[in-house]
Amino acid sequence: MFPVSDHSSDVIRGLWSQMKKAGVKVHLHTEVKGLKVQDGVLSGVELSDGRVMEADDVIVATGGLSYPTTGSTGDGYGFAAKCGHKVVDPKPSLVPLTVKEDYIKEMQGLSLRNIKLTVKKEKKVLYEDFGELMFTHFGITGPLVLSASAKLGKQLEKGPLSAFLDLKPALTLEQLDDRILREFQGNQNKQFKNVIHVLFPASLTPVMLKQGGIPAEKPIHEISKEERRRFGEKVKAFPFTIT
Repeated sequence: MFPVSDHSSDVIRGLWSQMKKAGVKVHLHTEVKGLKVQDGVLSGVELSDGRVMEADDVIVATGGLSYPTTGSTGDGYGFAAKCGHKVVDPKPSLVPLTVKEDYIKEMQGLSLRNIKLTVKKEKKVLYEDFGELMFTHFGITGPLVLSASAKLGKQLEKGPLSAFLDLKPALTLEQLDDRILREFQGNQNKQFKNVIHVLFPASLTPVMLKQGGIPAEKPIHEISKEERRRFGEKVKAFPFTIT
């Protein structure tokens, strides 16, 4: 739900106005460090400066743990535990994923559709699906990634995972090799970097040139079948590390 103006500041002003009308007393820059609970009875909150604010009722609205920079640092879980609630350790779910390799930053803002994401722990496949993915300055996001994060949370707690993107899932490796060969045959005297750009989006091409195993300036007629094959394998399984 959004205000007609589409400005979040209007929501804040509306809340502030209603609080003033209701006579609510606001304490700014006042950090709550805990709840005052004695013999199972909640009677107030404990502040970071040592003071205690008595209250007949306490509403805890701390948020979760997903966005610490906004103040959602997970304090509410501790408050709930002190009141006797059983707290299940929170796990990341429906969140973007961070990537170790720096070259991911070069593709920031690039969105890829109909690609396949495979995530492995050593040789065991933990997740595999098709969908849409977008690169960010820190890693990857998008519907495909959010779905993966829901299933990888516990595994990521144990350490980094190997991930692979099939950038041409509609083609088998043999079909992709034939496609690359056709491009090569029509451009025998051109450099590699001036030919493969037809296969990828503009921001992906420089990364594939660096990671593909073939020197960018190498003439097409000097590229061996084995080099071409290895490049195709990299396209079908573009590697990176999820942390």
